[in-house]
Amino acid sequence: MELLFAALFVYPRTLKLGLLLLTCYFAGAIATDISHGRSPVAAAVILALVWLVAFVRDRSTFLPASLTGQ
Repeated sequence: MELLFAALFVYPRTLKLGLLLLTCYFAGAIATDISHGRSPVAAAVILALVWLVAFVRDRSTFLPASLTGQ
């Protein structure tokens, strides 16, 4: 699943869907780590990097259209 979600994220037309699916996947990983008493830092760092890449590639993903000039 992770590879499929990453492939959707890399392809520009499905960036937003891939971002949503990767966010859900890594949020589940964070929740699982917390519930088992492990540190969720690794999954949180990867998720932060995914969000950063998504923001750099397409700012309209995080900002309303009125702020992006579209």
